[in-house]
Amino acid sequence: MRISDEQIAEIIEKNDIADVISDYIKLDRKSGGFLGLCPFHKEKTPSFHVHDGKQIFKCFGCGKGGNVIHFIMLAEGLDYVKSLEFLADRAGIEIKRQSNDSEYAKIDALKSNVLSLNKNAARFFYDSLKKSDRALLYLKDRGLTPDTVKKFGLGYAQENWSSLTDYFVSSGVPKDILVKAGLSSRSEKKERYYDRFRDRLMFPIFDVLGNVIAFGGRRISSDESQPKYINSAETPVYTKGKHLYGLNFARKSNNRRVIIVEGYMDCIALHQKGINWAVASLGTALTVNQAKLLKKYFDEVIIAYDSDAAGKEATIRGMDILSSNGFRVKVFRLKGAKDADEYLRKHSAEDFVKQLESSLTLIEYKISLVAEEWSLEKNDTRAEFLKRVTKVLASIDSVVEREMYINWVSEKYHIPKEPLKEQVDVVKSGGSFSLDKNSFRRINVSKVNSGVSDTGTTEISSAEYKKLDKNEKYLLVLLSEDSSCLKKFGQDVLYLIKIEKNKLLLNKMIDNASSGKKNGYEFLLNNCDLGDADVLSGVIEKFIMPQDTVKACKEIMDRLNKNSIAEQKNEILLRLKDKNLSNEERDLLLKKLNQLLMSNK
Repeated sequence: MRISDEQIAEIIEKNDIADVISDYIKLDRKSGGFLGLCPFHKEKTPSFHVHDGKQIFKCFGCGKGGNVIHFIMLAEGLDYVKSLEFLADRAGIEIKRQSNDSEYAKIDALKSNVLSLNKNAARFFYDSLKKSDRALLYLKDRGLTPDTVKKFGLGYAQENWSSLTDYFVSSGVPKDILVKAGLSSRSEKKERYYDRFRDRLMFPIFDVLGNVIAFGGRRISSDESQPKYINSAETPVYTKGKHLYGLNFARKSNNRRVIIVEGYMDCIALHQKGINWAVASLGTALTVNQAKLLKKYFDEVIIAYDSDAAGKEATIRGMDILSSNGFRVKVFRLKGAKDADEYLRKHSAEDFVKQLESSLTLIEYKISLVAEEWSLEKNDTRAEFLKRVTKVLASIDSVVEREMYINWVSEKYHIPKEPLKEQVDVVKSGGSFSLDKNSFRRINVSKVNSGVSDTGTTEISSAEYKKLDKNEKYLLVLLSEDSSCLKKFGQDVLYLIKIEKNKLLLNKMIDNASSGKKNGYEFLLNNCDLGDADVLSGVIEKFIMPQDTVKACKEIMDRLNKNSIAEQKNEILLRLKDKNLSNEERDLLLKKLNQLLMSNK
């Protein structure tokens, strides 16, 4: 099955490249064509050229270029044939495919028929909704506006057995086609046809081009003998695990990250609140095909599934699939509601997005689940916690990332870094995890409290963390604005900074400077996440370059060093209370304590 060269030429001819691209970006007329900001990479100075005479585009910033078909492939994330279909539909051209195989022609005709039936079924359900007070009341109670209902094409499947089937049959549609489309079912005993969806709120499922390919139906009656949801069976146009609900809208959000929720209502509620980069996975088991589809439009995925056992397992599977397909993956654990729909009926979109910033990475999430399952208070479960965490850390391929997470686990769970790293390296190289008696004593973990925990370890409070973060970020801004100070103190500051994200920012600054590039606070803002940007912008707003930058750097470094010494002293004093310490271990701790006291004089 192919489209003829003549029709391809017609499609290109009737889709002027400047007109098409103007649907996506603002173009200004320049000599020889048009100029605009490239839609495929971030830039402040326009470098995207459109030559209407030659009907081509070229970006001299990122290098992308081609004709109108190539542009649609890039902008819409479609393959070549789908891009042709997209442009043909835009120009009102009916595609005539060439085929020497009559079987392929029959399949193609069936697909067209099913899509047409789905479109008409969606209209039928939408019209039926207007006549159902019960369905309208249900939507009102769920907080959906008429505009949202219309945008998502929500409808209602009537209560009687064959209203939709009768509607189509009266229009001359064969019953067997309705069955193939997944709209009707056939009773073998009574040899009659009836509607697949009855007395249900209907959710049309769209492909990325906006075609109705399937339906989901939610029970709105109190009859719990019926399943809560019924979805379309597989048809010539719909295959389970290959589509995502709401993606037809989310792909146009101009956002490179996407949040995946479980249900239709969660997705719709997010869009209604302006969070238009949300999709639903049509079942909790995210597939490789869905990951590949998302990759056409997004770089970062946040999974927000339910927190029950099934949801946790689905989250882990989904995160692994997404990670292996090149995404930055995080998981969102919503507080204050069981799902996004419930939360957004009580809170603002801003509150929701603010919570999103606390999303966990794949490794953080896996380790948090281990901590939930294996208590840190008892020796037997503590050992299992360490064993499982070591396995998670050893699964990280990147040396830099593995080191970063070893530091994170060490800080968060109060585990000395060296014994932990030693075990991770053993497991990474194919060995088995083991803890001898002495090394086990050195590992002190505790419940998360402020001050001193009942297991004898210190915790940093939220206020202390914010103060430390602000001091470290002030030092980063100072170093970013003075290259000589960065060169002089950069490596020393690396050892003083405690917060890993700040350490990563400093490493990026050092690498950037070694390449001969300028830093500045703009560099920091461009390389931090949204949460850090809030703190940095506050520091930058009040920042005044000191007259003596060397003196200012030394003062902050001295402050950070004293804080570090105080923390180490407190930790040693607490560990000295352990009655199980050997004489050798006690002597080493006392020696270290003496060194710290001398260095602080």
